[in-house]
Amino acid sequence: MTIKFPILILLTSVLILSGCDRKKEPVAEPVVPEFNILPATLHPLGGVIESFSIHIERIGNIPIEEYGVTYAFLESPTAQNPLGNGKNVVFTQPMKEGDIQQTIKLGFPSNTHFLIYGAYVKAKDGRVFRSTEQFDLNY
Repeated sequence: MTIKFPILILLTSVLILSGCDRKKEPVAEPVVPEFNILPATLHPLGGVIESFSIHIERIGNIPIEEYGVTYAFLESPTAQNPLGNGKNVVFTQPMKEGDIQQTIKLGFPSNTHFLIYGAYVKAKDGRVFRSTEQFDLNY
């Protein structure tokens, strides 16, 4: 009784392929950035914000498009959070862990008496993360 050559090749291939351990690369769990807003630096004579600062506790592993501070000048304090429609100061330095400061010259508009601001990070997939803290200032 002889085994034909094609059958022998087929059996050998099945044994080799079934013995291969196909390990899947582990998919890294998304780690979101951890960050907080720090107090703004005001001009000593008042009326101008000189810089905003953010503290980055952890960058995470999500690709970041931009980060910075969202702010809104208001006529008076409001119960609603206006930062969703606020203006952004995009930080120009590369994101790194620790304190990061962005120098600006932002004057207080007339007819407003209240400023609210907080930090944000925008991921490349469009998600926006906001700091849990925000500051407000009556002037």
